[in-house]
Amino acid sequence: MALEVAVIQAGERRPLAEVVWLIEELVRARRTTIARLRARCLRGFAGSAVVRAACDELVGGSMDKAVRLLKAALERRGVVGLEVEVRFENGAGGSAYGDLVHAETGTIIELDGFLIHSLRLRFRADRRRDRWLLGQHRIRTLRFDVQEVFADVEAVADELLAFLMTGADAAA
Repeated sequence: MALEVAVIQAGERRPLAEVVWLIEELVRARRTTIARLRARCLRGFAGSAVVRAACDELVGGSMDKAVRLLKAALERRGVVGLEVEVRFENGAGGSAYGDLVHAETGTIIELDGFLIHSLRLRFRADRRRDRWLLGQHRIRTLRFDVQEVFADVEAVADELLAFLMTGADAAA
């Protein structure tokens, strides 16, 4: 049985705090990843809800919710043309997704949690991806901690608006 399935099944009978601790230990030991755990969480699969909640807590909140909140805040400021989960490909068939993309200025806004980027390999991979997107697609990446969005989405949107306006001037 896959480790991720075992964690989800065990999560059915344990309190959230215990599942958070278990997942954090497994991720830090590099035995699994948040993404692999989330991929195994299926509707109706006992334990999936608590594992999803634990993953959200470890990364600082639901990434999907944070992206939706930030997109709405930017749109209230008049930013148009924002797209969610945009796929970029290279000639060899490799791909990467951008959390929130503003094509007009060639900007990807990435929202990340501390646990994910406290792992050296993930940190390095994201920096390589940022360089690849800039080199092949002329897309710059701006990274924010998901906790910044949940703490004060309006302040993050104001900060991003200044970047996007600068990018729009440069693109024109």
